[in-house]
Amino acid sequence: MENQIDLNKELEALNTSTEEIDQKAQENEGNGARSYQHKELDKTKYVDLHLGKGELTKEVVLRIIPFKDRTIFKQIRLHNVEVDVDGEKKFRNVICLHRTKDAHIQEKFGDKCPFCEVANRAYKDSQEATDETEKKNLMDVWKNNTGRDFFIFRAIVRGKENEGVKFYRCGKTKNGTGIYEQIMKLYNERKPANIFDLFKGSDIKITVSKMNEKHIQLTYSVIDKNPMSPVAEDKEVILNWMKDPTEWYDVYSPKSYDYLSILLEGKVPTWDKDQGKYVGVAAQPHTSEEDAAEAEKATASTVI
Repeated sequence: MENQIDLNKELEALNTSTEEIDQKAQENEGNGARSYQHKELDKTKYVDLHLGKGELTKEVVLRIIPFKDRTIFKQIRLHNVEVDVDGEKKFRNVICLHRTKDAHIQEKFGDKCPFCEVANRAYKDSQEATDETEKKNLMDVWKNNTGRDFFIFRAIVRGKENEGVKFYRCGKTKNGTGIYEQIMKLYNERKPANIFDLFKGSDIKITVSKMNEKHIQLTYSVIDKNPMSPVAEDKEVILNWMKDPTEWYDVYSPKSYDYLSILLEGKVPTWDKDQGKYVGVAAQPHTSEEDAAEAEKATASTVI
């Protein structure tokens, strides 16, 4: 009986309240924006809302659980960068070291971001520019390097409870149609109940869809399911999930200032063991299988 009381106390200390969620939501609203090296990913750590080839819709039922510090969402800033991936140019998101307010990130990497520095400089110069074309170009530079706010939550996906805690990252939208805004709308509509409560919360069904195979724009809908229910019946299971050691920055890895500066220059960050740091290497042009075959054929024809 005593062990059960201790378990309840420990879980209650990890649970979150509507007051804490409301306060954090207000702080997030105040932190808004003014307007690579490839790593093998453990896919079991991510909530999968990706539409595969031929898929037009997907539904995922999950239960959002608090982080160990009792917050529901971690707000981060991302910069969208064109990078070289195996000789091909692709866009990737990198974490802003300046606008992502996390003690671990700033202790390890500092709080300076080369993209923010470029954006701030362009904005300042645009205010002093007298030529309209120059002003527009500078504002474009500012816009392209300002970044965008995202929110990370962790969850248990129904049907995949055996895979444990997963993470999802959703962008902040202006029109309120994004996953984050819809979850918070649902949370506010259900108060004074707390959909994020470990014992009396709700599952959430997220549906992602698009009109047809060629359509790029995705739409999302969020509804609650199984209200006033626990995350799991076994409290030991809940406690293990809550104390999962994986942090959000283990799943979405930040990069150093030097690494980001190399990306900003359009080069490929490559580790130099002699210098003990990343250095920039010029991106290599992509060679398709057809081009490689033609090149090999041409080379063979010159051999005497």
